[in-house]
Amino acid sequence: MSRRHSSGFDILGLAQDPTPGDPDRIDELARDYEDIRDDAQTALRVLGRGGSLSAARGESMDKLRDMLDSLPGKLQRTVDSFDVAAQAYRLYARALREQQTRIDTAMDQAGQVATVSRRRP
Repeated sequence: MSRRHSSGFDILGLAQDPTPGDPDRIDELARDYEDIRDDAQTALRVLGRGGSLSAARGESMDKLRDMLDSLPGKLQRTVDSFDVAAQAYRLYARALREQQTRIDTAMDQAGQVATVSRRRP
């Protein structure tokens, strides 16, 4: 969503936009993080205890499980980390969007007042 105001913040006594950033792009980043989280969760279901790999039998599978022994823990940390990061980005995008709306509304109101005051003698 594009901002209604990208300049003229001096009318509010501000040298620049107090709420820079694009909440839609931040939401896209959150989606990317959620996709990584979901992929790691899928891998965890396959590789973790009780997953597809743990049910396989044979000497080769035993060796593979030994090699991948630490991977489920790392995958779980990846799931947790990317989930927390995605939530933080979502929260930030929502707060930024709300604040940008407030600043845009203030700019609208300040512009109206400035227009009226210029018309008065």
